Amino acid sequence: MIKLNKLEKINIAIITGDDKNILLPTWDKTIKYFKKKNIIFKSLIYSRKKLGNLSSVKLYLWYLKTFKIKNFFLLVLFSCLTKITRIIKNLPISFRDLSKKNNIPYIDIKNCEEKKLIHWIKKEKIDVLLITTDDILNTKIIKNVNKGIINKHASILPTSRGLWPFFWNVINENKQGVSYHVISNKIDSGKMLFQKHLIKKKVSMIGYYLSIFNDYPFDIYSSLQILYNIKKKKLINKGSVSSYNSLPNKKDFFVFKKKGGKIITFKDIFNIFKFNK
Repeated sequence: MIKLNKLEKINIAIITGDDKNILLPTWDKTIKYFKKKNIIFKSLIYSRKKLGNLSSVKLYLWYLKTFKIKNFFLLVLFSCLTKITRIIKNLPISFRDLSKKNNIPYIDIKNCEEKKLIHWIKKEKIDVLLITTDDILNTKIIKNVNKGIINKHASILPTSRGLWPFFWNVINENKQGVSYHVISNKIDSGKMLFQKHLIKKKVSMIGYYLSIFNDYPFDIYSSLQILYNIKKKKLINKGSVSSYNSLPNKKDFFVFKKKGGKIITFKDIFNIFKFNK
């Protein structure tokens, strides 16, 4: 008789932010990986909240103003080529499309403050939420998820909590890494599950996130196993100094460049086809 893995029994769902360049390919690969483990997602919840609560136009202007024309052009090129690549490969080009192709119920919300989200979590008795969004979850959502909400943060917490951790780690000359933790009422805090150092050589911010999210399906599955006490924790945050940062400005970008930081390179453009598979 085949013994059922207890992870196969859990009610698990996704909340993702509005990023079709990195998050969409990541969730596409994660859903496929979890299917191989006989774990089916209860729903894919798509939050339309923008970075820093900026409108689409203001967000584009912020990128242009802060990171100058060259980086803005490469970021736009990265976005366009990602979409073209996914069309050529017949891969989902939206989160709704991703849900439909995998027969996963789709929920569209303005942000995670919507009451219908809390009602849905209560009704479906959700055990675990996996989130990749900048939304700050309120206490009602946190309390009504039975086992916990797992978040990925691109630094060795508690260093560089908040937004754009790679950027601030370059400025502050911190080691780069990634942490997976259970959401609590404090931003980027809560029970730590899994951490690892990443990238010894210098890479761009986009290159760094491509590396992190390429490993996301395996790392989030390991974090889920740790949450359910199937695997032991892997932590490396001893001695880390707590810090918190928000969105950078032009002066911050000048320091970032002076420290050798890069936002995006042509190498990242060439990696689009490899990342979207």
